[in-house]
Amino acid sequence: SFGLTVTTANASQALHNGSPACGPTRRSGEQDVEARGRGASVSQARPGVPMVAAKLTPVGTDPREITLARGLLVAFLLSFGPAVSNSFARFAYALILPAMRSDLHWSYSQAGSINTVNAFGYLLGALLTRALVARLGNRALYILGMVVTSVAIAATGFVREFEALMAVRVLTGVGGAAVFICGGALSGNIFPQRPQLATTTIAIYFAGGGIGLMLSGVAVPLLLETQGSASWPLAWRGMGYASLLMTVAAAWSASRIAEPGAVPGEARWTLRPFAAELAAYTMFALGYIGYMTFVIAWM
Repeated sequence: SFGLTVTTANASQALHNGSPACGPTRRSGEQDVEARGRGASVSQARPGVPMVAAKLTPVGTDPREITLARGLLVAFLLSFGPAVSNSFARFAYALILPAMRSDLHWSYSQAGSINTVNAFGYLLGALLTRALVARLGNRALYILGMVVTSVAIAATGFVREFEALMAVRVLTGVGGAAVFICGGALSGNIFPQRPQLATTTIAIYFAGGGIGLMLSGVAVPLLLETQGSASWPLAWRGMGYASLLMTVAAAWSASRIAEPGAVPGEARWTLRPFAAELAAYTMFALGYIGYMTFVIAWM
């Protein structure tokens, strides 16, 4: 289909002085047509009426619409978010825990407390994200969360005091929640003109957690095996530096995604419709956090 764009000048002035800006007048029935590329400009006038220029241009094509290949690349780079917020910041702790316990002489209670405060930070971060997203937007919170999480992961490798480690673990939870939540919202809006692709981009985004698990699962045990238990700070620093590099790529991808719009309707909600899902998710957390924290130490 084509849209018609018409340009004209002041008719009375053209009739008065024959301004060339409006073009010459034509006798009735005469017309000039120029085909130019994908559109055409048409000039037609009646006696005493200035010529009107019209251009046929394709409609329904947004020049800002992202291509398929570029959109999939954006989704992949955005998936560095779960790799950092979940895999490096949370699950990799289970791989490093035996070395930290041995070097720092922790009890299992202390080891569990470190992961407990991380979960508390995640809960706090989820509540803060809910409160701030309307003001700051998903993109800003996602990028800020990536920076906070990456710095906190690296900082874990520079402190040994129990209280300091608890503090940086809280920060990784707060930043990780913002990344995971806001990144999920952004991943569904990569192709705003092609909503049928949202499932694909969301799947790519959450697959980033698997990428992070695979990387840490190979690198961390290899480092600890070759360097010994005392090398656990190097593992955190390495993941922190890798996270900062991932942050650059993830921030670029987030900046290429339009901010998801608010859905029209009532903003208030009640707990009852979500009670079953909340109970199931709570039981899931109770089951997997303990397992994921101590399974390596028990093997």
